[in-house]
Amino acid sequence: MRIALIQTPVWGVYEPPMALAQLSSCLKKEGHEVHAYDMNVYLYNKRTEGYKNIWAIEQSSFWCNRENVVRYFKENVEQVEGYIEQIAKSGAEMVCFSVSSGSLHATMQVCELLKARGPGITIVLGGPMFLVPFRKEELFSSGPVDIVVYGEGEHTLSDIARRMEAKLPLEDCQGICYKKNGVIEQTPSREPIKDLDELPFLDFTDMPLTEYDPPGHLKNHLSLMTSRGCIQNCVFCGPRAYWHGYRTRSGRKIYEEICYHINNHPDITFVEFLDLLLNGNMKTLVEFCDLMIAKPPKEGLCWHANMVVRPEMTLEIFKKMKMAGCAHVTYGIESGSQRVLGLMRKRYDVGVADTVLKNAHEAGIGATCNFMFGFPGETEEDFQQTIEFLTRNKDYISMAYPSRTFCTIEPYSYMASHLDEFQMIPSPHHGQYWESRDGKNNYLVRLGRCEEFSKHAQKLGINIGAGLQTSIELDHWLNLGDYYETKKDHAKTLECYKKYLELDPKNVMINTKVGWLLTKIDKKEEALSVLNAVVSVDPQNARAQFEIAKLLKEKGECEQALERFIDAYNNNYDRKTVLDEIMFAFEMIADKIRITDGSKDKYDKKKVLKYVDMLKGINDIQESERHMRYGKIFANIGENEIAKKEYNIAYNLSMATKDKLFQNIVLNELEICERKTILKSYPRLLTVMLTNQCNLRCRMCSV
Repeated sequence: MRIALIQTPVWGVYEPPMALAQLSSCLKKEGHEVHAYDMNVYLYNKRTEGYKNIWAIEQSSFWCNRENVVRYFKENVEQVEGYIEQIAKSGAEMVCFSVSSGSLHATMQVCELLKARGPGITIVLGGPMFLVPFRKEELFSSGPVDIVVYGEGEHTLSDIARRMEAKLPLEDCQGICYKKNGVIEQTPSREPIKDLDELPFLDFTDMPLTEYDPPGHLKNHLSLMTSRGCIQNCVFCGPRAYWHGYRTRSGRKIYEEICYHINNHPDITFVEFLDLLLNGNMKTLVEFCDLMIAKPPKEGLCWHANMVVRPEMTLEIFKKMKMAGCAHVTYGIESGSQRVLGLMRKRYDVGVADTVLKNAHEAGIGATCNFMFGFPGETEEDFQQTIEFLTRNKDYISMAYPSRTFCTIEPYSYMASHLDEFQMIPSPHHGQYWESRDGKNNYLVRLGRCEEFSKHAQKLGINIGAGLQTSIELDHWLNLGDYYETKKDHAKTLECYKKYLELDPKNVMINTKVGWLLTKIDKKEEALSVLNAVVSVDPQNARAQFEIAKLLKEKGECEQALERFIDAYNNNYDRKTVLDEIMFAFEMIADKIRITDGSKDKYDKKKVLKYVDMLKGINDIQESERHMRYGKIFANIGENEIAKKEYNIAYNLSMATKDKLFQNIVLNELEICERKTILKSYPRLLTVMLTNQCNLRCRMCSV
């Protein structure tokens, strides 16, 4: 069977996507013809100046916004369509996507484009997003998805391919959701893979290995993931929820895979382990190191891994790791306060961390330490204990990484589902902006602690890890601006975003926000100038078009406003909101179509037909509403016969909906058009409001 595997934005661009490489090898092992497509790195390398930073992990929220993604796909239609055509021409019968929350909207866009070219293609989604419970109805109703794999995908995807090729039913395929006769069916879950050694080695055959963009120290590196899960139970960790317990490959299998890839790619000089931890099973770690020492896959090969603090990490173990090529390890220290570590449920003693860092240093292995700030319950005294930890271990820490999200509410973490236990008030905008119930812990407090920590580390001569793909300054002003935006402090938000634009002046998303903010502080001419500049370089920017339209409407320039509203509508801005504005603009324009010349009225016929054509292009208007609007336009210019015809069509169409109020309005408009003095279509439904006028338009009434 021909199968295509696709990674859409947004994903890291340091290395090929592990999921595609693993699934490719599993499917090829079953005899299928498989092609992998990393659309993420392809579009990254084609990005324009206005979008140069949106692949940075700290700006991944761009891809979580559907409007942004739709606009990006429209503006880059040539690159997108060309890549989609390449996939379509492969003749794939099944197209599979590895999906995270950040890549969902881009995935749905690609699914629609592929289905348009080949309606018979079976589209399958899987990945991190479906390792936990998800909203099935919303997913299946929002796009052309055929099957969703939930849980681990290697065995399930192979099972789907086998059944489809043999034309067998899917009912007995464990671990999937699918539609059957319009009903969403979910089969029982599949057991996690018990023995990871049975998985074949990663397949990078179709990956454009020279197109990835790792930092300098990771050039010519190999990324591997040798285990799943973690032996710890940290309450803030989301990824741990994806897996069941902790499973690892054997030390021999890890060693053999490294040898395999170096044989295929002899330029590899560094191995980056992406596991949550490499020392979850000490026996496995020792076995791996012994094999690397006995017969190195390549002279001078080095490696890095994440580790947990545990007393078994003795000086002897670190010396063995050093001989096996370990150059660096990263520890999630997070806090120097034993009390806070207890709140986090990190099962280690601060004194053990001191010893482990010293042992690594004495063995000649560098250590990066990750730190969090403002964990729920952390006091100033606790924070100062973290500063003290840094000070006493300054000679043993190669790099300190202060988390730029400080302490965020990660989806699927224990903390996220037990906010009351941690006395947290979440922000509806982002997990980063929560506050404590007593008000003593908020984003600004956490930011202050992070900055104090960073300055202290620099004074101690410790390198500071940015953990960013842009810069600390860009990230600072962007996140601070976003925070003030959640607080509706428009002046401070504007100040932060303007600081951001000094560093990234062509960022279309921030420029659009600046234009909107200027309208909020009544700087409307400046806002119009900024937004027009955005649209000049970003013609598909629906939000900018919508804000321009509102400003033009306020100035009384209704015709120009209408055109902008329709542009926003066509570019998929919130269609209900835009549609209301379009209808209101038509009401305002209708009375301006007539041109008075002395005692004689005439009208601009081209303009009338132009507005009629505009209405024809708006798909979300009900046909009865559309014809009623046509009638009002023609009635306003004195074309009563045409108007009456349109009103009658509108009335007849409304009979099917039994909308009495609408029918009454149409009949009133019809009788006004017929110049009847007394309206015979007396209202069946009359709206009377103290703060608004009657819903009728009786000719004898002056109200």
